[in-house]
Amino acid sequence: MLATCPACGGQVSTSAKTCPHCGHPVKRGRSTPGGLPLVILTLLFGAGLLAIHKLNPDFDFSDFFGSSEQPVTVEPAPEVQRLSPKQLQKELMAYAIRVNRLTPYKPNLMLSLERVNVDRGPAAITFDYEISVAYENMQFDSGVVGKALMNRYCNDDEFAFMSANNVRVTFRYMKVGRIVHTEVVDKCKR
Repeated sequence: MLATCPACGGQVSTSAKTCPHCGHPVKRGRSTPGGLPLVILTLLFGAGLLAIHKLNPDFDFSDFFGSSEQPVTVEPAPEVQRLSPKQLQKELMAYAIRVNRLTPYKPNLMLSLERVNVDRGPAAITFDYEISVAYENMQFDSGVVGKALMNRYCNDDEFAFMSANNVRVTFRYMKVGRIVHTEVVDKCKR
């Protein structure tokens, strides 16, 4: 590495004892002051780790540095079996009772789930949503809503037994109790 001689301005090797041009003694050591910021950063980092340890003595530094990282294992999705019509009707009724205990349920600012009804006869279930007053002028784009509901029906664990058994699911959207939009999903279209 080369440095500039302070006496004559010539280029001098950092390992040389004197300048070959003028004979001026060359200081040994670092030629640039770049090490000081690194030392300061290291001290600040250490002080930060010490503060973390003081505030939370149970903090595991091996997690922080990634040394205790466990391999991720992906469990295969459990197979959902097809049910007999009687079993399916029983499962749908149990599901509706569980969900209706939580209603009205507000999954987002626009909607609240008011009721879940199981239809008699062929396997079918209806979700009744009330549109929030703040969004009562909301217009429905059937294509967008239909795709979102199809994705939910086909991929959401909550609907796994329904989609595996081709249950017809009706989503009704209401404004002040009056139905303004209906979407029906009865099989996964991939």
